[in-house]
Amino acid sequence: MAVKIRLTRKGNRNHPFYRLVVMDSRQRRDGRFIEVLGYYDPLRTPAQFKVEEQRALEWLKKGAKMSDTVKSLFKRQGVLEKFTGVHYASLKNDGETLSKKARKRAAAKEKALAEKAAEPAAAQEAAPTQEPAEDTDAAQPEASPAGTENSAE
Repeated sequence: MAVKIRLTRKGNRNHPFYRLVVMDSRQRRDGRFIEVLGYYDPLRTPAQFKVEEQRALEWLKKGAKMSDTVKSLFKRQGVLEKFTGVHYASLKNDGETLSKKARKRAAAKEKALAEKAAEPAAAQEAAPTQEPAEDTDAAQPEASPAGTENSAE
């Protein structure tokens, strides 16, 4: 039996309210469930989400899969971080806990940071070293006073 953590819809028309439940993946959306883990109310400002973290973590350890919506809610709440040990705000490639996509993003981020750090050093090496001119004032004509130019006339 494949177990999923997902949302079931409750509430009236145009006023949705969701329960976070553990259920067999073959059941319909609002069908029979095993356990209620919490609720999600998207109409409140800000949206209200409550979950029993310990029970959710136990189900995840047993192998329950999450729906995409539940996964995003768990990320926002911090439950997924507790389960995987990965802080999603700063992805670090520290082992097998990251998915293939996350590892690619982390590698691309590290590469971009390395390129940024290398740019100033490369610019300094590529720029020719210019020695300051000894007498820069002699090369430029001196400005004459305003009244002396036409004084001969």
